[in-house]
Amino acid sequence: MIDESYIEEAVKKFEEKLKTRPKIAIVGFTGAGKSMLFNAIFGENIASVNARAGWTKEGLSEQKWGVTFTDTPGFGSDGLTDRSILIDHILDAHLVLQVLNASVGATDYDKALYETIRGKRPVVVALNKIDILDEAELEEVLEGVHEKLPHLGENLVCISAKKKIHIDRLIERLTASLPEDIADLLIGEIDPSFKEVKKKRARAVVQRNASAAAAVAAIPIPVADIFPILAIQTEMIIEIAHLFGIELSVKRAREILLTLTGGIAFRTFFRVLVKFLPGYGSMIGPAIAYAGTQTIGRTAIYYFENDMKVKPEELKEYYERQKETAAKEVEHFDFSGAPRETS
Repeated sequence: MIDESYIEEAVKKFEEKLKTRPKIAIVGFTGAGKSMLFNAIFGENIASVNARAGWTKEGLSEQKWGVTFTDTPGFGSDGLTDRSILIDHILDAHLVLQVLNASVGATDYDKALYETIRGKRPVVVALNKIDILDEAELEEVLEGVHEKLPHLGENLVCISAKKKIHIDRLIERLTASLPEDIADLLIGEIDPSFKEVKKKRARAVVQRNASAAAAVAAIPIPVADIFPILAIQTEMIIEIAHLFGIELSVKRAREILLTLTGGIAFRTFFRVLVKFLPGYGSMIGPAIAYAGTQTIGRTAIYYFENDMKVKPEELKEYYERQKETAAKEVEHFDFSGAPRETS
């Protein structure tokens, strides 16, 4: 039987996290392809891509479960005629995504826009429409971009919103420029087709929580007293579910936990795991806590990436394989501090 108290607490904690609405302002001049990029990231026809120049003075905000994207006004050939509008959008955002038109290259107006943004908020630059350039043309355009917008480094990403080229790379740069919790919320809102991006982020979540569980068990604890570890693992599963676009209620979280563990109680799971890692008796040490969290986390990723359509017997087999794999992995780890490989 799974105790609903810690499930309810984990769900409430995640709902509290969602109150911090991540905001990304998309800025750029008319024709850069901001609206099409907006749609490419979400996988929905949120913004009109055929609207007239400067199609909205206020900008378009789309708020999904935990993320708000603001598509700022498209500035025309007269440049930044109203900087106050732009500044308002920038100061209201956690991060700014500046979109450049590769067919034009970086203009003096783009440079002025970049200088207006820089220093106020983190900025990532997307060079859009690279699909219409050949290799030599793109190289020439990039030289101009680096000249007018210096010090970008990895925060310059070449993309095609229309052909969805390198959108996954852009998303990874956006998440790298955001605080960890806010980045997790963003990944949960992107188009489901970016499955590898979601999986990569989910693996990082599992690693983070496995390390946290190991830290909790640095002083071995009885199997009967594992509430802190259960709480970490429950929160982890809710986070992974969100990364794959699945919102969990307390009831649904309980059902999924039962599914992932084959219906056994977590205490029973740890008793079984202890057999794989002798030396702790009836106590849970860092190796067991780490391996157990990795087992559940990896199984959760497999379950959610397959749209929760895995047959029970297949899921059980996967779960058992991960349990054995995780138990072998920790033999090469040093848990005297943070978990790390020693060979």
